[in-house]
Amino acid sequence: MGNQFPSSNTKAEITRIYVVDDHGLVRDGITSSLANESDFRVIGAAGSADEAIGPIIESRPDVVLMDIDMPGVSCFDAIQIIRSRVEQTRVILVTAHEHDEYLEQALKVKANGYVLKSEGMGRWFGRSAMLSTVGCISRRKS
Repeated sequence: MGNQFPSSNTKAEITRIYVVDDHGLVRDGITSSLANESDFRVIGAAGSADEAIGPIIESRPDVVLMDIDMPGVSCFDAIQIIRSRVEQTRVILVTAHEHDEYLEQALKVKANGYVLKSEGMGRWFGRSAMLSTVGCISRRKS
């Protein structure tokens, strides 16, 4: 199972997030970046979709940030499994790849968002594309 972070009573305005990325440095960077935001709380993290599916279904986060290119179960299969059990959880895919086929697959499995890592680490870990997308997607009603 992935690393579990302690949960506490969450207020309605706190977005509960689960991070899935096979690169520990990226996963830790995303987690640290989100920890600096008062409206986000990371409730868990994993290095693969295989590790993440069970804890995501159990913890029912508001948002999952999931890398596209990981070993094991594909992120697209993971989204379908998660969607079948936890419909309200929103999934935002993060990737370093700008391939049309990834975007097409993301749309096909109804991912809620798609963020490129290509902005560079400085902008990626600032409140730019990723944090703005999480905030926007987490506030959507459907």
